[in-house]
Amino acid sequence: MTTLMPSRILQASSKVVLCGLLFAMGVAAQADEAGAKKKPDPEVAAQLKMFKSALSEKDFTGDERAIEIIDRLLPAAAEMHPKDRQNFIKTLHTVFRGRKRDPGEPALYKATVVALGSLGPESGRTLKNIYEKAPFGTKPRDWVTMRELVLENLGKASDEKQAKFLLDEATRGHEDRIKAAAGKALGNYEESDFAFRRDLVKKLLVDYGRIEGDTKSNQLEDPNVITRKRTLAAISDPWNEALARLTGQRFRTAEEWTHWFNKNKTDKESWSKGA
Repeated sequence: MTTLMPSRILQASSKVVLCGLLFAMGVAAQADEAGAKKKPDPEVAAQLKMFKSALSEKDFTGDERAIEIIDRLLPAAAEMHPKDRQNFIKTLHTVFRGRKRDPGEPALYKATVVALGSLGPESGRTLKNIYEKAPFGTKPRDWVTMRELVLENLGKASDEKQAKFLLDEATRGHEDRIKAAAGKALGNYEESDFAFRRDLVKKLLVDYGRIEGDTKSNQLEDPNVITRKRTLAAISDPWNEALARLTGQRFRTAEEWTHWFNKNKTDKESWSKGA
């Protein structure tokens, strides 16, 4: 066995120490680099400042520029620092807090709602607030199409805390288009757990069955029957689509859905996702 002389031992030890130091420095450098990526991005803040400036222009002349900024920021939203995402959502919300646009010029409203819908559960409460407050909540007849769009994107946000609100709009609302949009939006919870989906299906089917049952009256000239038939025609396709996504099954009537549900409500294996 070769015996190292004291000088060689020192040299070898020095190399080991040096390698260790270099490795540690490399790790530290990587950590610093990773840390830098996790900090709020000044460019995002700058873009949001420009967005607010565009909103303040007279006669809404900055709306087109505001939409361009949304389009610029949105592709990177998934990788944003949490604070940047929160600020993005808050800034988008300001679109609905300032001066109200005319129903005939909803371009910025549409772009903002669609952007919020793509930002995930964090935007759920904001979208609900937009739906309920001015201008959509205070002048619902003027903004039916936009209200449908808000419900659609509230569903896409997949915030489970807002599922009850969507369910209420679907089952307790009086406007057929709103009932249809809210029911369809519930299909976006297809990735939720079994118990959550089952509860949505159960409650939706109660109203679906009641509406369908009311249309089978022999009193064909009864105004209530006529109204129910109109409602059923409006909700059938969107509600069937939502139920299919939640259960993995496909049926065309409330009666068929209810029959399947009663047989399989405890059989988790018979439920899949996204039929």
